Amino acid sequence: MKNLTIPRLYCPFSSVLNPHTDAVKQHTDQWVIKFGLCFKEDFERYNANNYSAFTARFYPNADYDQLCIASDLVALLFIVDDHIDSQFAESAVEKEFALRQFIEKFMTVINPKIELQTTQQFENPVFIALADVWSRLICISRDEWIRSFVKEIEYIFAAAIWEYQNSFKQLPGVEEYLEKRRYAGAANVSLALIQPIEKNYLPEFAKNHVIIQKLSEAACNAICISNDLFSLSKEQLSGDKHNLPSIIKNEQNVTWEEAVLLTAEIHDTEVNKFIALSKELPSFDEETDQILKRYTNILELQMAGNIAWSESETARYPFTYASVVS
Repeated sequence: MKNLTIPRLYCPFSSVLNPHTDAVKQHTDQWVIKFGLCFKEDFERYNANNYSAFTARFYPNADYDQLCIASDLVALLFIVDDHIDSQFAESAVEKEFALRQFIEKFMTVINPKIELQTTQQFENPVFIALADVWSRLICISRDEWIRSFVKEIEYIFAAAIWEYQNSFKQLPGVEEYLEKRRYAGAANVSLALIQPIEKNYLPEFAKNHVIIQKLSEAACNAICISNDLFSLSKEQLSGDKHNLPSIIKNEQNVTWEEAVLLTAEIHDTEVNKFIALSKELPSFDEETDQILKRYTNILELQMAGNIAWSESETARYPFTYASVVS
């Protein structure tokens, strides 16, 4: 297959880099080494992926301590995502069983009803590192948020199982895929972390408002769809068909080039939907309205930050933009 190019995506927002970026990267690099999350031969690739810059663009106003927590957790989730296949390289049945066991242990660490007395019970460094960053995260978070966040992690792993099972049957349709994609891509976690990391707690009655839910969904979709385009070349090399261009090509029987353009159109539609919804935000009380205004701005920063990071700050996604014919 010839190399595919992708069109530039519509995103009329600015991105901001947290001023603590360099210091936080040094911290997270040492944290990854301390807990043995990267073997020596993998560290160069980890360093080139530059996950700390990703986090710094998603939470540009966070204090140093808060940003360190987010950076460590995001790096851990990226590392888990990258290594999960190689960790479970058995037969299909054994692989799913091992994956479910991994998820069960992960959820045990973050279960607020279980008090872990020691991490000695874990051999996998992922769980030891998780226990460390989780203990720091709950110290800066509200109890109701912690319970809600555990649910968001459950959604991620449910999507991981769904995605794994899809690899043995017909690919899902576009609608089903998009419904699950924000969980498979952990965009829901990025949104949830806004509250303790940026210290911007949107009240439940506001968060559950239909317009705000649609606003958050549009931002998540835009981030995940752009990621599907940025990572397309990488996933083609690995044979992974679980991305929107592949889903569209399969469902609509179009060429790769057409599938890529249709994917970009869906991304741009989600951004325009976000813009329209941001002009229709409900009004509550003065304090809540200010929190909502800041929340909306952070979503804008995340959409723009994801593109800025993918374009020039990470080696994770090798892609080329299509030339614009004037």
